[in-house]
Amino acid sequence: KILREPEMNKRLLLIDESLSEKHILINNLDNNTDAVLVNGLSFFESISRNLSSGSYDILDIVCHANPTKLIIGERSIRPNDWFNNINPNEFINLRDVNFWCCNFARGDESMKFIKELSTFLMTRVNASSQKVGHQELSGNWNLDVSESPLPPFSNIAISEWRHTLSTSATIANDLTELVSLYNNSTVSSFSLDEGFFTGFGANTEVLTVEQLMAL
Repeated sequence: KILREPEMNKRLLLIDESLSEKHILINNLDNNTDAVLVNGLSFFESISRNLSSGSYDILDIVCHANPTKLIIGERSIRPNDWFNNINPNEFINLRDVNFWCCNFARGDESMKFIKELSTFLMTRVNASSQKVGHQELSGNWNLDVSESPLPPFSNIAISEWRHTLSTSATIANDLTELVSLYNNSTVSSFSLDEGFFTGFGANTEVLTVEQLMAL
């Protein structure tokens, strides 16, 4: 039996080139992380170039920040800059975008922006509402705010569409099991065992809730 090591996520780290003692961070990266130094002018271009040329799972950003605003060198990256300079298709393979930046997610406006950015990029966005950094300076490396993309449906649609997108059906062998499954709101389709429809002259099939109700 061959045991395979779990596949590690490949990470792209963008770090402000003006950050103090950045070599301590860069020289001690995980083996699966590529680091790129950026400034305020090269930030978005670096994202585009590197995401287009590499298969990354996670994008990490390390720089100073205020709520909703990254500070890279002497330039501020504001919310509208993301929507004006980013192609969401370049983020298609990313699972997470991590902002390792102080107070980036603090306050209502920050939360609103992070939700909008997550939906725009169609990936999970993680950030901190606190100070990021060394614990002796009241910092930590915990991202306490996480937003996942919102579905493109209204709340009414989500409430009224009583199904799941599971591909595996649950098997009912007799009428008692069928009734039990029907009453289970978490089951959206039923696989009826061979012979179940003998009386109906039908073969084994999978029924949706609507088809079952029509029997």
